[in-house]
Amino acid sequence: MRWFRFYYDSLNDSKVQSLSPETYKFWVNCLCLASQNDGVLPHQEDIGFALRLRMPATLKHLEKLRKSGLLDDNDGALSPHNWDGRQFKSDTSNERVKRHRKRSCNVTGAVTVAPPDTDTDTDTEKRESKTAGASSKVCAFEGRSIRLTQGDLDQWAKSYPNIPSIVAELQAADDYYTAFKPKDGKIYHRISNWLKRRDGECQGSASERKRERAREMGHSF
Repeated sequence: MRWFRFYYDSLNDSKVQSLSPETYKFWVNCLCLASQNDGVLPHQEDIGFALRLRMPATLKHLEKLRKSGLLDDNDGALSPHNWDGRQFKSDTSNERVKRHRKRSCNVTGAVTVAPPDTDTDTDTEKRESKTAGASSKVCAFEGRSIRLTQGDLDQWAKSYPNIPSIVAELQAADDYYTAFKPKDGKIYHRISNWLKRRDGECQGSASERKRERAREMGHSF
């Protein structure tokens, strides 16, 4: 059974002791999830499922922990603050996040707007600037933090075919980055990164279902 270090000095930590009972319980459960996941929290939907919480409550607690400094946000990958130091990890947080993303969907660095391998960073920044100033255009998807034309929406759906509903996943990403706004204000490459990670997760789930069906069919004869 895996375990992690929990320090008694949390009794004297004002950030911890100022949490509500519900958020404190959520924080401790997040520590458990991080311990299972090499120090990185899973996708927000997986957090909600593991803790049996609806998405609004999950996002609310995550935002409180982030604002309290108890969670670190590394380009969309959340981890408990100072996890490596507290758990005596010898690697860096960047290396840990890279391993987490590699397991999830083979993400290797920043991903640009779809199709992911056609735009440079400069192209992405220009697209972000153009989209920000084009609010008068008709949007196929319009969230609080991101707006997409039909062309961009179609490109993303084509680039990430394993996601059952690209619109539903975009809404989840939009909710997340509305709650956790990047300091540099750039969202598009982060959402592309998000979609690529989820596409890999969905592909893995589909493969597992196929193997399960094959095993069931094998036992039926």
